[in-house]
Amino acid sequence: SVSWTVPEHISNIKVKTSSDGGTTWSADITTSPASVAANDLVVVMVTPETNYEVESVTAGSNDVRFSSENGGYQFTMGSEGVTLSVTPIVTYEVSWTKPTGVTTIVMKTSSSTDFSSSTEISESSIRVRQNYYVQVAITCGNGYSVKKVTGPGGGEGSESGGFYTFQVTDADVSIGIEVNEPTKYSVSWTVPEHISNIKVKTS
Repeated sequence: SVSWTVPEHISNIKVKTSSDGGTTWSADITTSPASVAANDLVVVMVTPETNYEVESVTAGSNDVRFSSENGGYQFTMGSEGVTLSVTPIVTYEVSWTKPTGVTTIVMKTSSSTDFSSSTEISESSIRVRQNYYVQVAITCGNGYSVKKVTGPGGGEGSESGGFYTFQVTDADVSIGIEVNEPTKYSVSWTVPEHISNIKVKTS
């Protein structure tokens, strides 16, 4: 059998099984324990509460990986019963507003300060797991440049190679971006004799 207890911050847990390698599936099983034959495929479907995500799922002592194809955490049933353990993790909103002079803002998130395998995110609001790191890359145009980037508690981000890094710990974060305006130069003229007027426009 496969058994489970729904932990705090998880709305529900249900499983489905397949005895033919995933060609056909049982109806969703919502009551623990579920009777499952050895060698059947099992998919565990977990619904977290708002502002929470699933950090991990284990079946007995084994970690279970998420299968996007089957919409849940999949494993093969062994010859003994297992107990599922689901661990939720809280998430916080990270938002920002693009100021005048900034052309693009790209974010990456990671459980560490290594962002090499992280996906770029360009939305203006994302949810980030507690204690995860956020890397911000800002591109300016038309002579503007980044003056300061602030994150949690108004603290300045750690800057390296044009990237700003913050850690999201225990609250929503509004990222502030200040820019240096481009240097402006004056254009002057005197209207000479026989010229009616002179005017300029800029772009």
